[in-house]
Amino acid sequence: MAQDPGPTQHEAYKALDDLLTGVSLLPLGQVTSRPVLHKAIDSGIEVLDRAVREGRYVLPPRQR
Repeated sequence: MAQDPGPTQHEAYKALDDLLTGVSLLPLGQVTSRPVLHKAIDSGIEVLDRAVREGRYVLPPRQR
């Protein structure tokens, strides 16, 4: 059974999710031409993916 991560950890995952969502609005060329940014995005996605798989973060429903 997954443990409740508490508000602080959940807020951190939410902030990371929001940041990655914002960065995803950039043109792809602006991301891929900056290796440090590209690596940071990949790392952030891995962190969220692991947290979701382990039940530490539940993805919020997206607005249409």
